[in-house]
Amino acid sequence: MVRRFLRIALITDPVAAVLVPLMGITSGVADLLDRRGHWGHWVAAFWSRALLRVAGVELEISGAEKVPRRRPVVFAANHRSMIDIPVLMSALPVSHRYLAKRSLVWMPFIGWHLVLGGHVLVHRATKAGAVKTFSAALERLKEGVSVVVFAEGGRSAGRLRSFKQGAARLALRAGVPVVPVGITGSAPVLPKGSCHVRPGHIRVRMGEPIETQGMTKADAEPLTRRMEAAVAALIAEPAPEAA
Repeated sequence: MVRRFLRIALITDPVAAVLVPLMGITSGVADLLDRRGHWGHWVAAFWSRALLRVAGVELEISGAEKVPRRRPVVFAANHRSMIDIPVLMSALPVSHRYLAKRSLVWMPFIGWHLVLGGHVLVHRATKAGAVKTFSAALERLKEGVSVVVFAEGGRSAGRLRSFKQGAARLALRAGVPVVPVGITGSAPVLPKGSCHVRPGHIRVRMGEPIETQGMTKADAEPLTRRMEAAVAALIAEPAPEAA
């Protein structure tokens, strides 16, 4: 316990305090030079790997070979911790953008990257805001860029929560596959309410892509349940019971 505390206080936190502004500035410049956002994405991916390595986080990745390389996809993932974002940034094998809480825009440096990098800011307060969010995510897919959706609609404190239909509707509208992604071990690394990244082991498993061609919007509910079951299997948890 003492050794872990010293590592966080003397290594992880000071290095993170340097890496965060460095990433924000560097990715911001990269995004200005490459309006597609790809350069900024790879800067963020490099920063994410560096942060996890410095913090003593061991990342185990499997199934990356299943992800299509020549067409965009919707990644549907579970969500236990804020560290899930740099974890997926490190693990996913293709350039992607996140559906991110709008409040994150006000975070120094991180907010710059979200705005300049073309990530989708989630507007939850109104129906018009939800439509705007959906349209922005659809636009990313039409541009050939994959989108990550935390399908539970937020962080879960324990077992997997029932998936929202947003990821399914987005994939159906764009006509792209859904790739289920299961994350385990991230909650102890960065617990809710903490800003200190702890050493640990995180596993990311990518499942078989689920094709949506030939489906209609009427398939949103069964597709959502199929995604949910796939992620539950990847994290070895029972799927939530249908409401």
